[in-house]
Amino acid sequence: MLNQLDRLIGPTVTNPSRRPHQLLLTGDQIYADDPADALLAVIDANAATLGFAAEALPGAQATTTLTAEQLRAATQG
Repeated sequence: MLNQLDRLIGPTVTNPSRRPHQLLLTGDQIYADDPADALLAVIDANAATLGFAAEALPGAQATTTLTAEQLRAATQG
C-alpha cells in the first residue's frame, strides 16, 4: 500500500498543490497517555523484568512509590 502511495506522490514532489491532501479519522486512534488500569498494573509489575529503568522527573523528589491504583485514586480525588 505504501508503494502505491509513493508512486502517487512521486510525480508531485516539487508541486505540493498537486499532491493529494486528506485527513482520515478512522476511529482507530489510541490514547497512549491514558492506559487502562489493568494494563498499567501489568506494565508496572513487569517493567524491571523487561529491563526498563526507573524514571524520574528532573528536579522532582519522590517521597513514595504508588501503584497504578493508588495513583489513580489520588489524582481523581
